[in-house]
Amino acid sequence: MRLPVVIFVACVSAACGPRPGPAATVRSITPQEPASAASAPLAPAPIAAKPAESPVPGASEKLKFIEDDYAAARTQAKERGLPLFVDVWASWCHSCMSMKEVVLPDPALVGLKDAFVWLSVDSENTENSAFLDRFPAKSLPTLWVIDAKTEAPIFKWIGVATAEELRALLEDEKGAKPGSSTGGDATVLWVQGNRASAEGHAEQAVNLYRQALRSGKGEWPHRAKVLEALSARLRELGRTRDAVDLATKEVANMPPGTSRVNVLVNGIDAAAALPPTKASRAELASLTPSPSWSTIAPDCTSHS
Repeated sequence: MRLPVVIFVACVSAACGPRPGPAATVRSITPQEPASAASAPLAPAPIAAKPAESPVPGASEKLKFIEDDYAAARTQAKERGLPLFVDVWASWCHSCMSMKEVVLPDPALVGLKDAFVWLSVDSENTENSAFLDRFPAKSLPTLWVIDAKTEAPIFKWIGVATAEELRALLEDEKGAKPGSSTGGDATVLWVQGNRASAEGHAEQAVNLYRQALRSGKGEWPHRAKVLEALSARLRELGRTRDAVDLATKEVANMPPGTSRVNVLVNGIDAAAALPPTKASRAELASLTPSPSWSTIAPDCTSHS
């Protein structure tokens, strides 16, 4: 059975697997080429000068990353009493390069510049082997928040996010409190699930994510990200039936974006792993996105 649209969905999946062979290339993200000067009129009419626009506050600021030096970053974080944010990446990983070139430089994250010490870890650099032994990254990019004093993992996210999504994730980790106006206990359960996941307790994370989904009321803003995290943990645990059921139940009602893509991709992957029966083939076909899903993934290049 041919599912051509599935190929499109897989291409926008938010994480890269093991390193590809030598033929793999990374697509660079470049701005639109300007029109050729030869195509311009020879004598254009005078145009009134456009008043200079006031710069957007913080637009020129960017996060300052320490490169490939976990010891120095941890020392600085301990001295400043801050957690570490770590971006684990590779040059061959297209999703990693989108994060590095588009998302992480986004002004939307500048407000968090003093909330963390920021570290970039090249997974191909042998000098980072000790860090990667302690904090493994099976897929890329992998984002960590680490307690600098104890080296306990606080948060782990595999794959991409928009700048706004990442900011929300990190703000949740910083300030979730019971009874808050942005979801209350549901947000606390979501954060606890993330910490369980970071510590390698996938089953505990699944239970906490499910509790968070039950507790989140109305238009709880974290629902899509919780579904994405739950879907990833189910696949990690090999619970293919649960991953298929989650995608079948939730994808159609999720808003367009990276979370919807990844719940769908995990569901398709899980359905393909089921025994090849008529019922499983029907489930796989039911998860194929319709043509109306042309906006299934956000335009990552818009966050430049």
